[in-house]
Amino acid sequence: MLLAELVDPELDVNRVLELIERSPPIAARLLGIARSAFFAGPIPARDLSDAVIRVLGLRLVRDLSISLLLSAPFERDRCPAFDPGRYWRRAMLTATLAEALAAKVSGDREETLAGVYLAGLLHNLGLLVLVHLTPEVMDEVFTTAAADPEHGVAELTRQRLGLDHCLAGAALARAWQLPPGLAVTMARHGEPDYGGGYWRLVQLVGFAERFGTLAERNPETTGDLDLAPPAALGIEADEWRRTASRWCARIGHLCEMADAFS
Repeated sequence: MLLAELVDPELDVNRVLELIERSPPIAARLLGIARSAFFAGPIPARDLSDAVIRVLGLRLVRDLSISLLLSAPFERDRCPAFDPGRYWRRAMLTATLAEALAAKVSGDREETLAGVYLAGLLHNLGLLVLVHLTPEVMDEVFTTAAADPEHGVAELTRQRLGLDHCLAGAALARAWQLPPGLAVTMARHGEPDYGGGYWRLVQLVGFAERFGTLAERNPETTGDLDLAPPAALGIEADEWRRTASRWCARIGHLCEMADAFS
């Protein structure tokens, strides 16, 4: 019921507060995010109401709450090599960069902007599905990937299970009847040349994940990373450099904010 109400586009801020107050774990995480360095201001958030109304805003609170609710059912403790902090850092870096770039995309910006932050937060939700269903296999996958970075988690997962987190995410999206743009992004964000429905959203999130992964690994050299948004998105080179520079300067604070999720 909580999730069904949160996705209602007519939901007002007072009702959102009522819903969140029913879930103390979500309320605590949102308050921690509002008090993080990323949202630092002269007056820290005093309580949940202050965090929602003054600091975070309705749209961000809804997206964060939905992502926390959708990820909550999955057990992670049986997979010791899974790092929830890393998972949420990647999610937060992807969501914030994709959203920053969405306003620069040429063409149908309304479609692109709708749900881009939430799509970024949830693009790898299929990974939690695999950790929950096959913890022993995924523990080996994460351990192997850490020892040999040449073989990524997706490749190793396909070798062991015959599918990767994108396919697992697509199956989950169908089962839970998630919005189509979100479902397609979860399934296709690993395809840089994807050109089907919601292609702008998919390419934005996929690029943001790739750049965010490199930036997290090499925070001191992000200005030298030879990676630019797909040409089809129509983002001007100068706009990309300015956006990337501003975003890279906040990576540390974004990672700190993501830690409130884990």
